[in-house]
Amino acid sequence: VTGEIAARLNPTLLDLGVAVLSGIAGAYAHAREEVARSLAGVAIAVALVPPLAVSGIGIGWGEWAVFRDSFLLFLTNLFGIVLAGNLTFLLLGFGPFRLARRGLLTALALVGVVSLPLGVGFARMVEQNVVVRALEGQVMEGVILREAAVLPGDPLYLSVRLLSSTTLDNADVERVKRTIETRLGRPVRLEATIAIMR
Repeated sequence: VTGEIAARLNPTLLDLGVAVLSGIAGAYAHAREEVARSLAGVAIAVALVPPLAVSGIGIGWGEWAVFRDSFLLFLTNLFGIVLAGNLTFLLLGFGPFRLARRGLLTALALVGVVSLPLGVGFARMVEQNVVVRALEGQVMEGVILREAAVLPGDPLYLSVRLLSSTTLDNADVERVKRTIETRLGRPVRLEATIAIMR
């Protein structure tokens, strides 16, 4: 999984906000002659094509999680753009509300459906950020923790770089792990990289 693929595997409510802004920009550009329409097309293509391409890669690899998460991002962008575009055209006076009501309600319902997993993803992102901030730069058992990251897994799977002035053995790493578990109040799996400072 490359960085570009990984960037499309954790959709959150923030992505929905970006999609809504893309939809507003696209609709406004098509409604006003003075705005270059190609800019809106590029913005929308950038929002839709990459997650759809990653979905195809997930199918090709037979990786359900890659397909599922990237396709959720695609649907988020699509539904957000459609809803925002409809609202923008309506506000610009391109049609009466009574004619647009059914389409707006459908788009709003679809956005509501994708918002549920996006909300879960957002909560997970916030939780991971809290864990990383609780560990980054801390000194535990005489070891400095750097480059803390939360990886997918259950129990909580942490990747961390341990900086020490002396060589660390398994017992030292186990003590650091227990200290981390005490600090976080939950069991963890620890993937540690050891670095010696001189």
